Amino acid sequence: MIPLLFVSRIARRILPVELSVRLRRSASIRRIAAALLSGTAHCPFPDSEFQLFFDGYRNIGFGLNVSRFEQQEQRLVRQLLIHNRPKVLWDIGANIGIWSLFLTSACTADAEILCFEPDPENLKLLQLNMERNKIANWTIHPLAVSNEVGSATFFSDPVCGATGSLEAGHDFIGKHYHAQRKEFQLRITTVDAEVPPGLGHPNS
Repeated sequence: MIPLLFVSRIARRILPVELSVRLRRSASIRRIAAALLSGTAHCPFPDSEFQLFFDGYRNIGFGLNVSRFEQQEQRLVRQLLIHNRPKVLWDIGANIGIWSLFLTSACTADAEILCFEPDPENLKLLQLNMERNKIANWTIHPLAVSNEVGSATFFSDPVCGATGSLEAGHDFIGKHYHAQRKEFQLRITTVDAEVPPGLGHPNS
């Protein structure tokens, strides 16, 4: 898996953007890439003792770019965490756990992190990241957080796992990959609805 990720990293650097766009829009190329890269892979998570576990095909962008992932945002958040020392943090749309891993590495050991993630494939890897890294301060909630409580259609992203949405018109993979989203019903909740049952509210 690691040699293939290395080849993928080199290919991203040398291929012209226009060619990369055409390749990712090809269903045949995606099938070949899935056959070669699918399966659990891992890499060191920056500035921590953790490993990031991800799917070698679906989450290849995370695997290739984790050291550069949202660096400016992480620098800002790290400064806020040092200044405020929160005890409860919510990661809404936790995906496979990149921000939760960052928060765990940047916060004090007694900070509690609540992870909300509705996509079943992302949930498997989120759980794996918690278990393999022996993290005790995460609580995972398989819910989408919205503006009301009830149920809704979730449009999942089977290509890269990062653009799932409750919005029917937000079709990233249709536009950029010529791929089709998956749809299923799930529970939705709100921040206000989750706090009274006993969840710690996000604090700063």
